[in-house]
Amino acid sequence: MKYKRLSNHELQELEQDFVKFLAANSITAADWEEIKSSSPVRTEELIALFSDLITERVLNETKYLELLTPKTAQAILCAQNEMILLGIYAPQDSSTDFTRFSAVRDLIQFAISDEQVKIISGKKKYRQERNLEIFNEMQNGFKIVKESPLFEGLKSVVK
Repeated sequence: MKYKRLSNHELQELEQDFVKFLAANSITAADWEEIKSSSPVRTEELIALFSDLITERVLNETKYLELLTPKTAQAILCAQNEMILLGIYAPQDSSTDFTRFSAVRDLIQFAISDEQVKIISGKKKYRQERNLEIFNEMQNGFKIVKESPLFEGLKSVVK
């Protein structure tokens, strides 16, 4: 397994996709019932393969990742050959809590005006395949977002 097994809840949500996956692999509904009852190992292999296919599809479409904690606000643009990180960091001993800001523009304005807060940027070429690197960032707490006002807002601030 390349990524992670989908949970039972996720599998239920993707039931129609799973049925299509089974059909594409010439497995009928009756065959699937037989596999489930007689071969738990084969059942898990098929679920693992399906899980990887779904995860790969999602990662292929991923453009932005974000991570927001009380002391950090980070956004990553997942380009074709590299990741571009823009972030805001507050000292651990400060009373700053980035999660309390309801608007990104307010968060960025605060970061610009507070001398203790650091705004950083960086680029990293992929060392392994793009989707694995994105998945690893997700394992570190980053979430996929379709659009990133945080990234776009910080991009206008970082020189």
